[in-house]
Amino acid sequence: MKRFTTHLRRIAATLSFLFVAGVSIAQAHEVYVLDGTEVAAAKREPMLDVLGIISNHPWQFMVWVALACAVLSIVFVTSVNRKLERKLDSFYDVLKAHALSVSQAALGAALLAGAAYGAIFGIELPFTIAFTGMESIATIGVAVIGAMLLVGIAPRYAAWAVVALFVWFSAQIGIYILNYAAFFGIAVALAVYGAGYDAVERAQPRRFFARSTRADAEVLETQFVWIRISYGLSLAFASLYAKLFYGGLALATVEKYSLTDYLPFEPGFLVLGAMFIEVGLGIAIATGFMSRFATLAALIVLSITMWFFGESLWPHVIVMGGALSIFMYGYDKHCLSVAVSGKSRWDPIL
Repeated sequence: MKRFTTHLRRIAATLSFLFVAGVSIAQAHEVYVLDGTEVAAAKREPMLDVLGIISNHPWQFMVWVALACAVLSIVFVTSVNRKLERKLDSFYDVLKAHALSVSQAALGAALLAGAAYGAIFGIELPFTIAFTGMESIATIGVAVIGAMLLVGIAPRYAAWAVVALFVWFSAQIGIYILNYAAFFGIAVALAVYGAGYDAVERAQPRRFFARSTRADAEVLETQFVWIRISYGLSLAFASLYAKLFYGGLALATVEKYSLTDYLPFEPGFLVLGAMFIEVGLGIAIATGFMSRFATLAALIVLSITMWFFGESLWPHVIVMGGALSIFMYGYDKHCLSVAVSGKSRWDPIL
């Protein structure tokens, strides 16, 4: 009995770690909590040895996989209960109507905050990377773009400017920009298909808040396909980048914060578990499989990890806003949850 209790405590402790300290829902999270010297040293370390870690902890690995499958199964079955779907349908309809507006406001606020701190997309991407000698002009330009989106002044033009900035930075830093694909997805959705709100159209509530016709609903659905796929890609790539390709970043974070003092597990196993959860959440959001559950987990975990690591708020505005908007919008006919559970006039709960 004592041994069983010990195992339960370890399971609870590991869950706490994975959902409090180890799971990084922010883009390239490790880059935010390590200084430049630590990042450079960690990047020289070899890629995380996934197969080696699993072979060294086979039973622990199987137990956690089984536990994750059980939790997901329970949540999914509960989520597609028709009675619960019907009861929450009107509430979710209200959220859906304002989801795109939240995405737009989050994009604008993130750009404004970045301009205030002299960076764009993330802390580690200052304006000097792509605008050497023109940092002041770039800062003012990004601030204006952010304000236009946040207030709702010519938001589609502002969104096109964000798309251009993303492409420009992509040319400077290469594939690393995928850490910030969420910016691109929201910007494309707003630029190509229409803004969530426009101050000039304030006198027209339907257009200001949301679309209500069938054609408008289909457009909104297409916009959120862009948003959720780009957000999920961003989350999954960030985890693979910092925990697999450059596993030294995550291991350095574990060491710096002495996380093994709290849990009696090998650092590599903790990093691997966090990676699997993050990538799983990213895939869930991108495919629309239990995406409400995944984004809710992302919001909760991000809030806790920001407190635990003492991180700044501004780099996470787009992450939190994007997750909130995806949760609010819910599901469309292209989502995997809808395909698996069968068509219904109501959205799955989670």
